[in-house]
Amino acid sequence: MGLFNFLKKPSAQESVPQAQSKGMSLRQAEKIVQECGAFLANSLPVIRDEALLPYSKETINQAHAIGIEIFKQRSDSKSVTIVANLVGAQTSFWMFATIDSEDQKMVDHFNQFKSRDAVPKEEQQECCRLFSKYMKRGMGNNKPGRVASQIQKKRALD
Repeated sequence: MGLFNFLKKPSAQESVPQAQSKGMSLRQAEKIVQECGAFLANSLPVIRDEALLPYSKETINQAHAIGIEIFKQRSDSKSVTIVANLVGAQTSFWMFATIDSEDQKMVDHFNQFKSRDAVPKEEQQECCRLFSKYMKRGMGNNKPGRVASQIQKKRALD
């Protein structure tokens, strides 16, 4: 069963035009959200290299925004949980960044490991330095506190 299957019901059709006005079909958005969820669950690199993402950050953000917009219109507890999960996943992708060419070899090396804990002790300091550098770069203006306050302001206006 697809994440957006409830939209097949006539009562849910009013949210469809708004979502499609973003230039992405609901089917595309659902596919992207599902593939990105699988990526986070199964392939999360130690250092968040944007080149490893299944789609561009902009496309991922757009697909999640469509899901958030649609499920925000519903008031049942399952939809509230889905919105929270979509926002959390969307935030996770903000941590991915473009890697500088001089760091790419080391980033590729560290991304061979399942986690930072699996990195050999003598290499962990460099791994943490690169992780921090690129996480900060990826987050840019999308710091969680700033995003949370933007969401609260938007809800107050709605």
